[in-house]
Amino acid sequence: MDFNQIRLAFNLFFKPLMLFLVSLLAMNLIEAAAMQPTLVPLTKIASYGIIGVLLLASYLLAQSVWLLVKVARGVGESCHGCGMPVRYVSPGRYGPYYKCMACGANRRSHE
Repeated sequence: MDFNQIRLAFNLFFKPLMLFLVSLLAMNLIEAAAMQPTLVPLTKIASYGIIGVLLLASYLLAQSVWLLVKVARGVGESCHGCGMPVRYVSPGRYGPYYKCMACGANRRSHE
């Protein structure tokens, strides 16, 4: 496994993984807080927030997997150097550009 594959995995899967871990930690805290009778209404509301965070994590994971599927099928934008997915950066210094999520190469946008 080379550095570009590690960078790609970090760029694609770090946010969903951290959101999932935060939701697990929050679930443990809510279970501990549910033992106190004064915090029971708050724990019910917080459990809906955890479900929202889990839904967001699953959406980001699905989006990352979809980027990899698109690149494997040859659809959409990909890096000119390594062929991996790119991220669109609009407020660049010299205008909008694409940045590769694996090798970090930049390419000017066609806008």
